[in-house]
Formats: sequence, C-alpha cells, structure tokens
Amino acid sequence: MSTPTLFVGIDISKEKLEVYFRNKSFELLNRPAPLAKFMHRLLELEVPVQIICEATGGYEEALLQSAHHHGVPICCVQPVRVRQFALSQGLLAKNDRLDARLLADFGQSIQPRLTPPPSALQRADW
Repeated sequence: MSTPTLFVGIDISKEKLEVYFRNKSFELLNRPAPLAKFMHRLLELEVPVQIICEATGGYEEALLQSAHHHGVPICCVQPVRVRQFALSQGLLAKNDRLDARLLADFGQSIQPRLTPPPSALQRADW
C-alpha cells in the first residue's frame, strides 16, 4: 500500500508565503534562502509531498524555481479554479491563512496535474 501524498498549500504574496501543512500554518519569506531551507525540510519528510499554489502575476516564480531545482513536486493553478472550489465548499471568508489551507484541501480533493519545469528556452528568457 502506498503512502498518501501530503499536500502543502502555499498562499503567495510579494514579501511572504503563508504555508499550510500537517494542520499547521506559518509564514515564510518569499526569498531564495528561506525557500531552499523549506524545500530541504520537505524532502526530509518520510512521505511524498506536493505543493499547491496559485498563479499570482509573477510572485510565484521564486517558489516554482526553488521547487523545481530541489525536485519537489509543485502545481501552480489558476486562482479562479480555487475560488470556485471554495464556493463549492461553502467557504466565503478569505485571508492568507485560510487560502493556504484551502489550497492544501484543493490539492487533496482535485489532485491537479503538476506544473512541469521550464524548458531550456524558457529558462533562457529569465
């Protein structure tokens, strides 16, 4: 029997990330060093993990790059999909902590496709 995936919901803003997993929330700076440390922490877990985040007009790029660099599965979804999921669950409230939890629940329920790493051509545009 395989171990179920642990979905990590991350709500993104310019300066910080609100992270939700294992029934806990915490903030993380949206910077390369804290992201790398967090990716190592996820890799040390003895269960498969998958990060779920929303596209935020570019603020998600550091998270996506770090996850791909460290080999942590990540899915970046369109915010409207998550909002519709929230409405289907009867959830109307909105703040960073609730959004992070909602993203983890969305991942668990929907199990969306992973966001692939960028191609060499896409990386050249960075």
